[in-house]
Amino acid sequence: MTDKCPNCGAAMVVMGCYEAFEGYPHRKDHEVGGLSCVSRQLTQEKAKNEKRGATILDMQLQAERRNLELDALHYVWCSGGCPGGVHGYTDSRPVTEKLVQEAERNTRRLREWWECHKWREAQAAKEADDGKHKD
Repeated sequence: MTDKCPNCGAAMVVMGCYEAFEGYPHRKDHEVGGLSCVSRQLTQEKAKNEKRGATILDMQLQAERRNLELDALHYVWCSGGCPGGVHGYTDSRPVTEKLVQEAERNTRRLREWWECHKWREAQAAKEADDGKHKD
């Protein structure tokens, strides 16, 4: 009886006995490109696992960088006054009244920038609209 290899699709001879736990027929190993099919599959799985490991490491490094950047911005993780509520990922300078005042000042400046940006966008849209009606 012949069957196809689940790893590479090559035709294989199926022997009659079944494994008690798996319920699949035993298959004779065969060569594909100089490697046994099983060895080839293991090599492919190893490469996939290495790639996954590199992806996970990259994600961890990106998360660490993001958390450090958020600490630099004095992001408030918890507003209950707990020790890790601000600067949860670094032991940077302590939060002081002066630091909070500077953060508030910068936030006001961000709001001012946003309002000016919206006004400029509206002016540009108005000028573009006026230009359409002149022709």
